[in-house]
Amino acid sequence: MDPWRNLVRFGAIAVLASTLPWLASCTQEGPIDPPAGAPAPIFRAVSPAVQSLTTAPGQIVAFEVSAESPAGLPLTYEFRLDATRVSTAPRWEFVPSGPGTHQVEAIASDGEKEVRRTWDVEVRREDPSNVSPTAVLAVDPATGEAPLPVRIRLNGADPDGTVLSWRVEITGTLSLSFERGAPIDTTLVLTQGVYQIRGTVVDDGGEEASSSGVVQVAEPPNLPPRADLQATPAMGVAPLDVQVHGGGSDPDGSIVLYEVDLDGDGDYEEASSTPISRTLHFEGAASLWIRLRVTDDDGATARDSVRVDVSDPAPGNMPPVLTLSLDSSSGPAPLTVHATVTGSDPDGVVVATTIDFDGDGNPDATAPGSTLEADFTYSAPGTYTVRATVRDDGGLSSSRTAIVTVTAEGPNAPPTGSLSADRTSGDADLTVTLSAAGSDPDGEIVKWEIDADLEQEWVELGATLRETVVYPFRQTPYRPRLRLTDNGGAVTVIEASAITVYRPISATRSTASATGNSQFASLAISPAIWADGVDRMRFSITVRDAGGAPLADVPVQVRSLRPELVAPDGTPLGGTITIALDGTRTDASGVLTGEFTTRTSSRVFGAPTVGALESFSLMIEADAGHGEWRRLADLDGLNAETVVSGNPGAGQFFVQPQGLTCVGQELAIHVRGVRRNDAPNPGGPADRAYTEIRYSATKGLLPVTPLQGYADWRTDANGWIVFRYTPQSSDFKTLQAWVDGQPLNITTALAAADC
Repeated sequence: MDPWRNLVRFGAIAVLASTLPWLASCTQEGPIDPPAGAPAPIFRAVSPAVQSLTTAPGQIVAFEVSAESPAGLPLTYEFRLDATRVSTAPRWEFVPSGPGTHQVEAIASDGEKEVRRTWDVEVRREDPSNVSPTAVLAVDPATGEAPLPVRIRLNGADPDGTVLSWRVEITGTLSLSFERGAPIDTTLVLTQGVYQIRGTVVDDGGEEASSSGVVQVAEPPNLPPRADLQATPAMGVAPLDVQVHGGGSDPDGSIVLYEVDLDGDGDYEEASSTPISRTLHFEGAASLWIRLRVTDDDGATARDSVRVDVSDPAPGNMPPVLTLSLDSSSGPAPLTVHATVTGSDPDGVVVATTIDFDGDGNPDATAPGSTLEADFTYSAPGTYTVRATVRDDGGLSSSRTAIVTVTAEGPNAPPTGSLSADRTSGDADLTVTLSAAGSDPDGEIVKWEIDADLEQEWVELGATLRETVVYPFRQTPYRPRLRLTDNGGAVTVIEASAITVYRPISATRSTASATGNSQFASLAISPAIWADGVDRMRFSITVRDAGGAPLADVPVQVRSLRPELVAPDGTPLGGTITIALDGTRTDASGVLTGEFTTRTSSRVFGAPTVGALESFSLMIEADAGHGEWRRLADLDGLNAETVVSGNPGAGQFFVQPQGLTCVGQELAIHVRGVRRNDAPNPGGPADRAYTEIRYSATKGLLPVTPLQGYADWRTDANGWIVFRYTPQSSDFKTLQAWVDGQPLNITTALAAADC
C-alpha cells in the first residue's frame, strides 16, 4: 500500500470511524426519482409582484423568482422572452431596445412537474406625448407624354417640435431616393412608365409621416420622317451626268433605312442605312421618275420623287465637257470650300464657266473661258449641291455636280473647376475658407457662385474667389458646391469634399462625480455601496465645451470598466455592474445623472487575500456626432462592500455524503451565506452572492461544477448554492467556502480513497 493511501486512511481515522460499515459495501448511488404523486413546486417569492408593467427602451427590468419543492426535490429555473429561452437562473434582467409588447415567463421545475409565472411588459417611448408630424407631397403634372418634366415638392410640419429630415423615394422605370435637411422642391424629367412617389418627414421625436402620389407617363405618338430627294440637273442635253442624293430627317428619332428607285421601274433596287448619293450618266434622250423612300426607327415611312428629262443634242454641234473638283466636301459650320472647274469643247471653244455653290439656281462665281477657281463659305448646316456649268460657242451647255455636307457647329464645351476647403472636419462652430478654381476650354467663365451647403443658397464670389463660412454642429455633413457659367451659357456644378462638424465636447473641461452610501463616507473605501444589488451609487456628469460652457442635449453613454466575472472553470458570467441613466441626453445645464448597483464586492477580485480591495471605474462617453464617441473623465475609486458575514456561526457549509468517500463518487457541496449584522437585512440570506470553493484556505480553487440552476455561480434567494465534485484520486483536503469574496469561518474535511 502506498504511503499517501496510508496517510489518508490512518490520518483521518478519527473522522471516518463511523463510516467503516458503509465502506465495506461502498457503491455509488444513482439519481433519486421523485415519489409518485408528488406535489408540483410552488413559488415562495416573485418579483415584480404585478403581472402587467410598463417600461421604456434601455431601462432595466429585473425579474426574480424563488421556488421550493414540497417533495424536497432539487429545482431548475428557466426564463423565456416571447417563448424563447433567455436564462436558466432564478433571476433575469430585461433591457428592451425599442418600443413594443412582450411576455416574460418564469418556470421552476423538479424534473417532473413545474410551476409558471408570466408578466406582460409594454415598452413605450419616454415621451409618449410626442405628436406625429404631417407630410404634404405635391406632384405636378401627374400625367403626360414622355419626356415629361415633373415638379416634386415635399413639405412638412410638426405641431409639437421640428421636422429634421425630408425624404423622397421614387420607384418605377426609374428608381431613386434622396434626403434633405430642408423641404424638397425639385424637377425630374421622366420617361414612359408608371412611378410611385412617396414623401416622408421625420420629426425630432423620431416620429414619421408620409404622403404618396402616382405619375403616369405615356409614350408619345411617333412622328413620321421627311424624305428629301435631289437630282441635279433635273433636265439637260445628252450626254448628261445627273447627281442624285437621297436623304431625310426624323423629328422624334432617326431614319434607319433609305431606299431608291434609280431606273424608274417602280422597284426600290438599292437600300442603305445611310443617305444615298449616286451619279447617273445619260448618253441619249431619257425621261423617268427617280424615287426615294425612308423608314424611321418606329416603322413610319415617307416618300419623295423627282422627274429627270434628257434630250438629244442639236445636229451639227457637240456639247462641251468639264471637270469639277472640291478641296473639301464635308465639315462643321462655318465651312470654306475651294472649287476648280476646267472645260473643253470637241468642236469649238468654251466661252463661259459658272459655279452655283448653294443650289439656289443663281451662279455664285463666273468667268469667261474654260477655267474657274472660287471659294465659298457655308455658315449654316445642311446638304448642298454644287453645280458647275460650261457653255460653248455654239450655245450648248454641260454641267457637273458635287455634294457638300455641312454639320452643326461644334458644341460649347462646359467649364471645369474645383472647390477646396482649408479644413474638412472639426468642432463647432467651425470656420472654413472655401477656395474656387476653374477654366473654360473654348471661352471664359463669366459667373462664379458658391453654395455653402447642398440646396441652400447660391452666392456670387468676389475677385478673390474665396468665401469664409462658419458651420455650426449638425448630425449630417455639409456639402458645399461651386457653380460655373461660361460665355456660351454652359453650366458646371462641382461638389466639394463633405465637411463634418462635431459637437464641441471637451474631455478636459467635462466633469463627473459619484456619491455612495453615507454609511461609508468616513471610510477609506468611500465612495462605496453594499454589494447586494439594491444599494445604489448616484453619479452626475457635466459635459462642457473647450471654453467651459455646459452643453445641453448631448447623448451620453456610461460603461463599466470592471472586468467581467469569469468562473473558475472558465465560464463567462458577464458584467458585475448594472447602470441606469436618468435619461439619454444632458439637460439644459449640461448635466446627466444616473445610478448603478452591483452584486459583487470589490473584494472578490482580491481573493484570497482578506481585505484586499480592487476598486472599479465607470467610462463616460459623449456623442460628438457622426458616429464619434469621446471619452470624458473616468469615474475611478468606486467600491462595493460585501454583505456576507464571515463570523463563526454565520452561514452553513457541508459535504454530502459525509465521511470517507470513494474515488469517482460524485459529492454534493452545500453552501449558505448569511448577511452581516451591520448590512441591510442583517442575519438574512446572502442572496445572489458569487461563490467559490477553496482548499487549505489559500492553496487553490477546488474544480467544482454548480448544480443545475446555479450556472451563474451565485446563491439563490435563500442564500444557498450547491456544487458537484468527483474526486479523481486518493486525497485529503480542508475546504473553505468564499461567498462574494468573504471566506466563511467554517471548514470541512474532504477525504477520498480507492474503494
